[in-house]
Amino acid sequence: MEIKLNYGIKADYTPKSIEVWEAAKPSPLSPNILFAEISGTVCDHFNVDISDFMANLKNREPKWVRLRSFVIKLMHIKGCFLKDIAKQLGKRDHSTIIHSLRTCANDYQFIKDFRQDFDSVAKRVLQ
Repeated sequence: MEIKLNYGIKADYTPKSIEVWEAAKPSPLSPNILFAEISGTVCDHFNVDISDFMANLKNREPKWVRLRSFVIKLMHIKGCFLKDIAKQLGKRDHSTIIHSLRTCANDYQFIKDFRQDFDSVAKRVLQ
């Protein structure tokens, strides 16, 4: 998976878990699907209020919902910059997005419940 960093340099980030995702990944989203739509769908699926999602809370549930929405955006929309995703969520930076990607990749590979939740949310976003 190729990731464009906020300063325009492309970084190749292909851990084994992302290769697993690539094999099971649904077709890419059209570029006109906005991050707000993805965030709203993920919040609805996990019953998290959008204000909690956007707030800088460290509570477990909003944090995991944010992680999933970051990764869905990165996986399915080509050419999105980490810096742009972070800006859409307020006071966050590209390192938050990179951490989300790595955390979700590991959880997807090793935690069956996480994998099922993630796949169901991704399918719902694609509808």
